[in-house]
Amino acid sequence: MPETDLRDIAGGEDVWAVYVRHAPGAVRRMSAFVAPVVAAGHISEKLRELIWIGVDSVVTHLFPSGIALHAGLALKAGATVPEIIEVLRLATEASERSYGPALLAIHQELEAAGVRPPTAPPAAVEAARAYKSAFIARAGYWDEWMDIAITHMPDHFTAWLELTNAIEDEPALDAKSRALISIALCGCAPLANVEGVRRHSRLALAHGASAEEIYAAMQLGMGLGSHAYITGIDAMRTELERQALPA
Repeated sequence: MPETDLRDIAGGEDVWAVYVRHAPGAVRRMSAFVAPVVAAGHISEKLRELIWIGVDSVVTHLFPSGIALHAGLALKAGATVPEIIEVLRLATEASERSYGPALLAIHQELEAAGVRPPTAPPAAVEAARAYKSAFIARAGYWDEWMDIAITHMPDHFTAWLELTNAIEDEPALDAKSRALISIALCGCAPLANVEGVRRHSRLALAHGASAEEIYAAMQLGMGLGSHAYITGIDAMRTELERQALPA
C-alpha cells in the first residue's frame, strides 16, 4: 500500500476490509490516486471531506454511502452541520447547470422563428432585478442568459436562484472555501462544467486561494469512477448472500 492509505484517511480498516479482500489492487490504486494531494497538505482535512461530500452528492452520481462516510469524517475534522448543508447547496447549484443553456437555446429558436417570448408583469421583473445585486454580491458573477430569465420568467428564475444559492441565508462557509469546493464540483466527471471551473478558479484567486489549493481542489474532485468498485462489490456481496455463497 502507498504511504497515504485510504484506510488511514477515509473510515479505517473496518470500512475497507471487504474491498481489500475482494479487490486489493483496486484499493491500492485508489490509495495511490489520492495520496499525492492528501500528502501535499494544501487542502485541510475538513475542506477535503467537505469536497468529497459535495462530489458524492451531485446529480447522476448521488452516492449515499460516500456522503455518509465523509459527513462523519468532516464532523470529526471540525465541520459544522450548517457547513455540510451549504456544501449540499453548492452541489445543488452545480448540478443545475442545464438551466442557462436550455433557456438560451429556446430564446434563440423563438427569435429565429419570429415568435415573441412570454411577457412578465413589470412588478415581477423589477423585483427580480433587485434580487440580481444580492446574487452578484453572494455568488460573484452574472451571466447573459440570466437577464433573459429576469425579463421573461422572473418568478421562476428568482425561485431557482434561491434554491441553488440561498441568497437570504447567512453563509456558513467562507468565500474561498465555497470557490474551491465549486471547482471540485464543476470539474468532477458527472458534471464536467469547464466554464464553471474557470469561473470558480477566478473567484478562488480573487479570494486569496493559491495555485496549489486550486490544483488540489480539482484533484479531489476526480476519480469518482472508482466508486464502481465500491457499489459493485456491495451489490455482489448482496447477491452472494442471497445465493448462500461464501462472500
